[in-house]
Amino acid sequence: MQKKFSLKEARKAKDSVIKRKKIQKIQQVQQTQQAQQTQQVQKVQQNIQTKIQPKIQETKPTDKIEKEALIPCPPPTPSVEVDTLLVTKVFQECRVVDTNEIIDAPVAPAAAVDVECLGAELIAPPTCVINFDNTVTVTFSFVTAYQFLDINGNPIGDVQVVQTDETRTVLLSRAGEPNLECLAEVFLECLLCFVSERGTTGGILEVTCCVGKQIVFKLVANVQLQIPTYGYAPEPPDCEEVLGECPEFTPIWPPYPPQNLLNAQSNCRRCKK
Repeated sequence: MQKKFSLKEARKAKDSVIKRKKIQKIQQVQQTQQAQQTQQVQKVQQNIQTKIQPKIQETKPTDKIEKEALIPCPPPTPSVEVDTLLVTKVFQECRVVDTNEIIDAPVAPAAAVDVECLGAELIAPPTCVINFDNTVTVTFSFVTAYQFLDINGNPIGDVQVVQTDETRTVLLSRAGEPNLECLAEVFLECLLCFVSERGTTGGILEVTCCVGKQIVFKLVANVQLQIPTYGYAPEPPDCEEVLGECPEFTPIWPPYPPQNLLNAQSNCRRCKK
C-alpha cells in the first residue's frame, strides 16, 4: 500500500527540497570563489618566486639566509627616501568563522509562499575587550533582513530581525601585554533564508535565516616605522561628472526681446513726420 501524505507533510517536503537547492547553489558559488582565490594566490606566489629565485641563486652556501626568508628592502637611492611613519601595527591576530541560525516568527502576508534573504549588517562598530586570562571578547549587534515572495516570485513585504549583544571569546597568547590593544573586525553575510514552519493552510509561521560570520581579532599598537618611500603620490586624474536627470540648460543670448525696428515703426501712431 502506498503511504498517503497530508497536505502539511507535502508542503514541508517541498520546502525541504527548495532549501536543499538553495544550499547547493550557495555551495557552488562558494566553491567557484574559492577556486578563483586559489588561482590568484598561486599566480602571486609564482610571481614572487620568479623575483626571489635569482636572489637565492646569488646567495653563497655559507650564508645563513634561508630560502624562505624575505628579501630585505633595497638601500635608499637618490629617488628613494626613508620616512618615519606613525602606523598601527598588528602584533597578533586570529580568525573565527561561524554560522548563526536566526529564527523568526513573523506576521506574514496571506499571499506569501516563500522568503528570500536581503542581507545582514552591523548596527554599530564592534567593541573588543582584553580579559585577564589571555583572552579577548568581542561584542556586536547586527540586523538581518529578508522579504516575502508571492507565488510569482514578486516581493510583497520585508522584515528586519535584530540580534543584540552577540559575543565571542578567543585565546590570544599576547593578550594583556603592556601597550597592546584589542581590535575586532566582523564581516557578515546572509547565506540563506527559508520557511521552517507552515500552518495548516500553508501560511508562513516561522522563518530561519543562516548568517555567516567572519570575525578577525587583532592585538595592535601605534608605533613609528622607518620605510623607504618614493615621495608623494602623483596628482590624481579629474573626476567624471555625474549627469543628472534634467537636460543641460543652454540659454540663448541675449535674453532680451528681439529688436524688430520695422514692426516698431508700423505700430507707432504718435510719430512725427
